[in-house]
Amino acid sequence: MAFEGLSEKLNATFKHLRGKGRLSEEDIKLAMREVRLALLEADVSYKVVKDFVKTVSERAVGAEVLDSLTPAQQVIKIVSEELTALMGGANAKLTFASRPPTVVMMVGLQGAGKTTNVAKLAGYLRKQGHCPLLTACDVYRPAAITQLQVVGKQLNIPVFEMGQIDPVTIAQEAVKYAGDHGNDIVFLDTAGRLHIDEALMDELRRVKAAVKPTEILLVVDAMTGQDAVNAATAFDEALGIDGVVLTKLDGDARGGAALSFALLVPALFVFFLQRWWVSRKSYVTVSGKSGAQTRPKGIGLAAEAAILGVCAVVIAFIVFLYALITMGAFTKTWGLDNSFTLDSFAYVFNHGRKAIIDTLIIACVSTPLGGLIAVLVAYITQRKSFPCNALMEIVSLLNFALPGTVVGIAYIIAFNSSPLILTGTMSILVAAYVFRYDSAGIRSVIASLQQIDTSLEEASLSLGASSAATFRNVTLPLVVPALLAGMKYLFIHSMTAISATIFLVSVSWSLLTARILECMTELQFGNACAFSVVLILLVFLFNGLLTLLVRAAGFGYRGQGGNR
Repeated sequence: MAFEGLSEKLNATFKHLRGKGRLSEEDIKLAMREVRLALLEADVSYKVVKDFVKTVSERAVGAEVLDSLTPAQQVIKIVSEELTALMGGANAKLTFASRPPTVVMMVGLQGAGKTTNVAKLAGYLRKQGHCPLLTACDVYRPAAITQLQVVGKQLNIPVFEMGQIDPVTIAQEAVKYAGDHGNDIVFLDTAGRLHIDEALMDELRRVKAAVKPTEILLVVDAMTGQDAVNAATAFDEALGIDGVVLTKLDGDARGGAALSFALLVPALFVFFLQRWWVSRKSYVTVSGKSGAQTRPKGIGLAAEAAILGVCAVVIAFIVFLYALITMGAFTKTWGLDNSFTLDSFAYVFNHGRKAIIDTLIIACVSTPLGGLIAVLVAYITQRKSFPCNALMEIVSLLNFALPGTVVGIAYIIAFNSSPLILTGTMSILVAAYVFRYDSAGIRSVIASLQQIDTSLEEASLSLGASSAATFRNVTLPLVVPALLAGMKYLFIHSMTAISATIFLVSVSWSLLTARILECMTELQFGNACAFSVVLILLVFLFNGLLTLLVRAAGFGYRGQGGNR
């Protein structure tokens, strides 16, 4: 159950209080600390927890508790009262219009359960003598209209639909239909959306302006956690919500944690197996320079032809995928109307600028930070001797073995309370990218340092150069190719990753990958392709720019034969 774990922790805290005949302010302080931890572990918003604990503490240290014959019961009573007040305090009822029909507009995030619960609410009101009408305003989700028709038929409630046209028009016509056919309540089942999607939020604003709903109800998944506060804030600022419907209270978050751990076990096994296999061999050059060019013995014309054929097929397949994405971006409706259009790109640059800018900022901050960390970790573990350098290398690479879902959940738990509260900020996204994807850069620089004979650095030091000068003029130029590869890898994943960061996006910071996923779930294939094309171009542009900057800085790397 949603509150099962919270109830257990609160009961454990209160059980400790009951064992005391008299309470001091210190006892109450310790109890409130446990209450705060219990609420945070239940994924309650930090700001909500902070205000709640402050209010309870102020009441609990008063004379009504400290001088009471049953102080523990008084504290429990205060916590119960404040929890009740936090959840609303009183039973709320729908407001009905003085002149029918009453229009109830249901809004919320994707997958919150709007369609199911709008039907349940309509069925409840029908039993009370009302004559509700369900309206299918979700024109994006596959089979959304069919789903509403099915549940409406089960409850014997009429469903108004006009197909996949403008939801504003559907809402207006539904209100007219209700007035003509004696329906006193109209429920508008709108499309789910991310609260960061300005285009779809603007659609809700237009629906509100057109039909002037009596009630606007926000449907929230109980398992959403503290991001529900961000969602409610965004919807309230945009629409002015009148109430909240909490769904899926019978869910259990522990199942997700268990599945995440199940993914972690095989990933760790493969990771340590790879390290064991690589450690069996050593690949070290004499001087760090390429040797004389030699032509390896041929493998035969048939084998070469087979390898070239496989490479050609792979390249052709990749080019084909890129071509499909590009064509989809310039097509009105893929498969139905393949005429040329720039509407998708107009949508991207009008409504997706924030996602583009935010993604670039995060990637541009993460990449140099990751490069610096990669060089430092690799240099320390390979060139400095201390007892834990091998452990340091393993730990620095271990994050890469974690599944993205595990990383996302772990970051939410780790940075949701003091001393580091990073949830909803750019910092948590940067940290997730750097510590997850910098492993490739660290491993690349380590491998490069293992190829360099330490006598080169020793010679530089013996000639009077400082350690810093030796590192800058000897070591760093030799590891630049590996560092460049690691930074490119980090940048690409900072632009394209979604498995971990989908848990970490917020109202303040949007991501291109989140927008692409959103467009796909809303069947906006053209917009999704346009976002993808922009993403691909940005990645290629950065790769070229990074190479030019490295060469301009004088770190041009040498290939075989010493040619620049």
